[in-house]
Parts: sequence; C-alpha cells; structure tokens
Amino acid sequence: MRTFHCKLDLVKSTDRKFRWDEDIDGTNFELYIPHWRVPEPTPRMISVKIYDATFISSSRLLELGRRPGQLNHSDMLVLEKIGLTAEQIREMYVRIPIEGAPRERNEHPIIAVVEIDREHTRTVRYSPLGDPERWEIGQPYVPISELGDPYPQQLILLVGWVD
Repeated sequence: MRTFHCKLDLVKSTDRKFRWDEDIDGTNFELYIPHWRVPEPTPRMISVKIYDATFISSSRLLELGRRPGQLNHSDMLVLEKIGLTAEQIREMYVRIPIEGAPRERNEHPIIAVVEIDREHTRTVRYSPLGDPERWEIGQPYVPISELGDPYPQQLILLVGWVD
C-alpha cells in the first residue's frame, strides 16, 4: 500500500470530471472523479490509498460498502484482509455514504474497486467494477513501480479529501 497526495490540475478539469495527478518515479498517476462525487469547495489535494484485492471474489467486491449507511461484518473482514486496521475500519464505518442524503454523499471518502483492464509500458489501467453510470472514479492508470509482480488483478482504492 502507498498513499498518494495528488494536486488538482484545474486546467485538466472537464465538463464532467476533475483530474488529480502526481508524478511517481517519472510516471504520471492520474485519477479522474466525476463532479457529482466531489465536495465543494473542490479540494486541491486528495489522498489515495491502494490495496491489492486479487484474492477476493469480484462478486464480493461489488457489494463492498454499497449497503446504505453501514459496513457489515463481511465488509469488515474484507477490509481487514487487505490490511486496514480496526481503527481505520471504524473511521470508515461512520463515513460510508447514507442513502437519502445525496447532498452529503460527495463529502464521504470513496471506496472504489477496480480490476485490471490493460497493461501499458509504464502503467496498468484498471476499470471500476459495476455499472459505468455509477462509477465514483474514472479508470486509473497506476504506475508499474507501485504494483507487485505479477500485477494485482483487482485493487481497492480509498480516496479521501485532504483540503
């Protein structure tokens, strides 16, 4: 796991998404997030933690954090398996979005599950699981220098707002 602190590049903002990026070992790590999922005012920095979730089934990962307002026991076990401490899980438990409060949803951290899509020379592109209309992040290009060999088939990204 590595934490990235990425600066928002306002020049790269599109009609529908913001882009944060950081140079890591000479390779650009980019993360796009739809406007509807970003709090206001727009944070200039985000924190991204990436965990290998290869050993967890895709069907199980699709359900992670998707129940309104709660993480169940099974979710907690998955998060423990990827290396989160009990304290980190408790903190996430109170921040998971609550259905029926869409204005506040964008303030909560993002829990995104992605699977390997394709390999490039210096990065590996991952695609979020589930319905593309509900993706909370775009397709991240993760620098190879941050991935083990072989590359993880699935990752969990935890995205938090720094400022």
